[in-house]
Amino acid sequence: MRHWLLMFALAMGMLGTASTTSMAENEPHPAKAWRPLTMVDLRLVGPNQMPTARLWHDRLGISSRSKSAPLGATIGGQAAMAANLVIRSPETVVMLSILQFEGACERRPVAPQIWICPMRLVRFDPQGTTIREGKACFVAASAGGAAPRAYASYDPGSRAIRLGVVAGGEAVEGCSQSVPVRGE
Repeated sequence: MRHWLLMFALAMGMLGTASTTSMAENEPHPAKAWRPLTMVDLRLVGPNQMPTARLWHDRLGISSRSKSAPLGATIGGQAAMAANLVIRSPETVVMLSILQFEGACERRPVAPQIWICPMRLVRFDPQGTTIREGKACFVAASAGGAAPRAYASYDPGSRAIRLGVVAGGEAVEGCSQSVPVRGE
């Protein structure tokens, strides 16, 4: 029962969170329209960070109960960031989140600002909630010039989120992947 309540609270939080990028599944947009991932700073949890903090509660060392991480709670004093993309349709909400904090990721030897980190894809639909885990590239660099940037797009034809990192105008090898939004 607690798991269901956590997922419901996470879904409701995502529906009202302004700090995430979103697009509807049936909204007309080019399949190759790359968008920067939305960065969420989890060092100090407030209303905009709460949905992401709840998704990663087990990794961040906070309780999963909605009232247990009060506004202004810190995540064990460590720097924690997440890169998010939210996709909405009339019946489905999908959130892809990549978490970066000390000890959770490994550096890419060819690009020190790029980490391979834990990724979660959570899908809320009338059939229930599913969470899938994987790994994806996280960019720990500020934007500008030739600095690496993480991008994502939703391809409605394949119903998949495409992820990639661009540095100096070139795709970073090993950081491109396609993540199906359905639970196949």
